[in-house]
Amino acid sequence: MRVCIPTKTNEGYEARVVPNFAHVPYFVIYDTNLHYLRTIKNKHRHHHDHLAGSPRQTMRQQHIDAVISPEIKGKMLNSLIHSGIKVCRTNDKDVTGVLEHLDQNLSRHMTGARENHEESKVT
Repeated sequence: MRVCIPTKTNEGYEARVVPNFAHVPYFVIYDTNLHYLRTIKNKHRHHHDHLAGSPRQTMRQQHIDAVISPEIKGKMLNSLIHSGIKVCRTNDKDVTGVLEHLDQNLSRHMTGARENHEESKVT
């Protein structure tokens, strides 16, 4: 499984996890089978249209199975879910914490939200 974690810095395991998925500077990608971690830049960080040329496209290109983030709402949440990417919520502050609690974080998957950006549900 390949997991994506949105981060503020390019510091690997120590990188701080941040919300606002579409605008974060970096994505940490962790392969659970290979136990391999790498960081990529969010090339779509400054795009105003979150869906055209969006991070969702990057997730597909990187073969991401799940995104773990403190928060993803609205169109971006729905877009990822409809692309077949599991979206999960975390309370962890850094990549190390997310990975230490990986099973727990993966069990906290979000369901879609309405267009008016109401709070997404965690199941």
